[in-house]
Amino acid sequence: MQSELRIRYVYSVGTGIWLLFTFIIESTQVIPSPGYLSLTKERLEPITIGCRVSSKLTPYQYKPIKWYFKDQPIKASHGWHQGKYHTFDQNNTLVIKYAEEADAGDYTCTLRLNEVNETLRQTVSVYVLPLVESFESEEIRVTEGDGMTLQCRIRGDGIQHVKWLKGNSSLTVDGRVELGAFRSYQNASLHVKTVAMNDSGSYFCYVENRYGASSTRSINVVVLDWYAAVWVFLGIVAEVFLLAIIANIYDRYLTRELKKNEREQEKLVLGKSLANTEQGSAKA
Repeated sequence: MQSELRIRYVYSVGTGIWLLFTFIIESTQVIPSPGYLSLTKERLEPITIGCRVSSKLTPYQYKPIKWYFKDQPIKASHGWHQGKYHTFDQNNTLVIKYAEEADAGDYTCTLRLNEVNETLRQTVSVYVLPLVESFESEEIRVTEGDGMTLQCRIRGDGIQHVKWLKGNSSLTVDGRVELGAFRSYQNASLHVKTVAMNDSGSYFCYVENRYGASSTRSINVVVLDWYAAVWVFLGIVAEVFLLAIIANIYDRYLTRELKKNEREQEKLVLGKSLANTEQGSAKA
């Protein structure tokens, strides 16, 4: 936003003689300096945004810039003191300490001119840099002839381009390979109707925003031929069958051991009973 600033001075050159000078300082502009928030950082870091005054105005000709976020005034400390927000009047900047995703959005700075009754306003944005989140697994296995869907989970502001690559080459979209929307992002979903053996490889989801920042994530796809899938299935069936046989044998073994223990217990009880009977006969 810009404003033409007219400043008037009244100057006395003698008793009863006053001269009125009116001159124009160059058009005043408030130029925004946006901030960028990265979601890949392991810890929160400060972000600096600014409103640069592009004129020959001195700091005495305007009041310190005030800042607003979501139409609410920001309570900031001057310099590096306690708190989340810090302002620096010498370069008209606002520092957001330990910025997080909730701090992204549009900020407003206001510049109050002292010589005229006018306030300049400018919007300064904090943008979230693009981020492609990790896939649910690093590798998936698909049987030849089946369908496959890969979905790119994206975060960030101003996303402009979403594309898929296989290795270093862009994917060719045809009747077998289709791109669709996912979470409101166009081309974020890749669907292969019928998977072929040559579809094995590394797939990359590449995202770029309108400011030139980008992010990418990859997933490895392994295609199993139909016969291999059958052998895997038969192997699983054989394993289950073998485990069932082992469980049956073990169950029979336990049953025999229990019966054996029961017979031994019966013999002990019978032996004790006979011994008691013999002792009673001897006393008689």
